[in-house]
Amino acid sequence: MLERQDIEILFARVRALKARASFIFVSHRLDEVLELSDRIYVMKDGAVVADLAAAGAEVSQLHHLMVGRGLQAEYYREPLQRPHGDQVVLELDHLGLTGAYEDVSCQLHAGEILGIAGVIGSGREELTRTLAGFAPHERGRLLIDGREVRLASPAEAVDLGLGYVPRERRVEGLVLFLPVAANITLADLASLVRHGLIDSAAERRLAESWVERLRVRTPGIDTLCLNLSGGNQQKVVLAKWLNAKARILILDHPTRGLDVGAKEEVYELVRAVTADGIAVILTSDTLEETIGLSHHILVMRDGHVTHRCAALPGHKPQQVDLIRHMV
Repeated sequence: MLERQDIEILFARVRALKARASFIFVSHRLDEVLELSDRIYVMKDGAVVADLAAAGAEVSQLHHLMVGRGLQAEYYREPLQRPHGDQVVLELDHLGLTGAYEDVSCQLHAGEILGIAGVIGSGREELTRTLAGFAPHERGRLLIDGREVRLASPAEAVDLGLGYVPRERRVEGLVLFLPVAANITLADLASLVRHGLIDSAAERRLAESWVERLRVRTPGIDTLCLNLSGGNQQKVVLAKWLNAKARILILDHPTRGLDVGAKEEVYELVRAVTADGIAVILTSDTLEETIGLSHHILVMRDGHVTHRCAALPGHKPQQVDLIRHMV
């Protein structure tokens, strides 16, 4: 991220070179796009949806073009969204990490889905990594069940009841060359150890019950996770944390790379776990998904929370209203 003074220097150099060079300028900051560009292409879902002159265009116009369509309440299982509980399971009090985010405060309740919206570089990814134990905060306070903690490692986060479903499930979420059963029980092996050895019969019973409950489509629990579809791999990751009795799930782009049918199954699972009182922090590939699933939404830009709102069934915020706080 550049300071305004540096941005002015960059723009001045671009304008000076326009006489002998052409430029393609890509930015999340729509005011900068309008300031520097002569012509603007707006893309959505991999396709160009508008080609317009920058002169006379407005940021609000670009917002509407970027949104393009409304929410589908049934698709995101909005009728299954229930009020969350009163218990605060996680609290951020002016949390900060140099170069990533600053002064972030919020509460997460049992059974709540808290969506964090923002573009790349907004700080939301780094914030979720902090909560998963990968990037300890430097300032402020992080409280779990009212007790102040500093998560210095993922193992500490797991011990405190946090489960992390990463965007790169094949890299961070699964051991692909281990079978389904081993992946499901991996985060809670201690409960299966008998006299220093893993009770394989108990492990199989646990794995079979989770495969049935989450409807994991697999030839069997001995199948390598490498051979499962993306949607069923994601179910195994979720089963791993549910088996470990995680009370807080951090879902980092949980439907990335999944087809429409697999996404719907993940949405149903998310609704089911929150109905059981598990709290969820959600970052998503699409603003539509964040709005559709969440109880409340935080919007981040340049490492700061710029907006927060409720997302109650039947009263979901408009995408365009959130975009103006993101870019």
